[in-house]
Amino acid sequence: MADENKEINEQQNQPEEKTVTLTEKELEQRFTNKFAEGAKREAKRLFDELGVTNLDDLKTKLENPEVKAELERLKKVEDDYSKTAVELSQLKAERVAIKLGATAEIAENVVALVKGKGQDLTEENVKSALEFFQKNAQKGFGTLPKGRETESKIKKIPTVF
Repeated sequence: MADENKEINEQQNQPEEKTVTLTEKELEQRFTNKFAEGAKREAKRLFDELGVTNLDDLKTKLENPEVKAELERLKKVEDDYSKTAVELSQLKAERVAIKLGATAEIAENVVALVKGKGQDLTEENVKSALEFFQKNAQKGFGTLPKGRETESKIKKIPTVF
């Protein structure tokens, strides 16, 4: 009984909710206005972050030859970084294969096999590919040739792991 009285008192203390009827057009207008307010706030924050006051200032700033040159330089640095990161991951994978007992030539082929299958160059994938090479060497198939042709030939190897 005490719980019921407490519940009734809580309901009486809460403000009464009112129902408002809006047409679909009015509701859409309210959503549009709310969205526009958020977009304006975000645009202002972005402009402040970029050091401009409006879109025209931003266009002018981007047309500046110094800014264009800096953007091109940054793009080149980003491309160089990406290429270096890929090369580093390949070298790490080759190192893992060599630590697992592969020769340098087989290590390159193992990396090509993993990449040719579209897998990440993880230690687990390198180990599986090396085991695949070792099984085929025991069967007398030997190893695949080095070079660009390796990846295209590896793609034709049936998946066994």
